[in-house]
Amino acid sequence: MSRDLRNADDLTNKYFLPRVNIFYNLGGVMLTCFLVQVGTWFSITFYCSPTVTDSFASVQYIMTESNFG
Repeated sequence: MSRDLRNADDLTNKYFLPRVNIFYNLGGVMLTCFLVQVGTWFSITFYCSPTVTDSFASVQYIMTESNFG
């Protein structure tokens, strides 16, 4: 076994529990991303107006005047 492969094995053993697959950890990352997306959707419902006449004005308000916009 080459030296680079041994170093790669050492890195993966340090960050992941033995017998835990990397895809198990990626599921938690995907859940976190989904929860952030749901939180963003919920917070934007306070500022966004879905009507045809007011949609541009609401997007402009979000971009220029709202906090963190």
